[in-house]
Amino acid sequence: LAPTLEAGSASATCDTYADGVLACAEQFGVRVVEVWGRGGQEARRAQLDWRGCQSEQRKRQLRGFLRSELDGSAKKGVVDGLGKEDRWLFGLLNLNSFASARFGPA
Repeated sequence: LAPTLEAGSASATCDTYADGVLACAEQFGVRVVEVWGRGGQEARRAQLDWRGCQSEQRKRQLRGFLRSELDGSAKKGVVDGLGKEDRWLFGLLNLNSFASARFGPA
């Protein structure tokens, strides 16, 4: 769309989803622009809350996974590939005590 939102252009064809004509003309005029919102502040807060919950859930799962590797209850894997320079990962997951046990004091 042009910055004035009065006209636009499109490629004649598009191979992204299917072969064929994408638009009836390469140049076109615009009569109506439909704008979709995200639901206002309440929806934005709900989205941020959901993201926070998802992030915490992923951290809990990763902490559990790393703990199982660190205490030897899991087969050899990811933790064996971590070096002292990866200490930040343990801090991010609140596993500093495991980092100290593995690499010694910071």
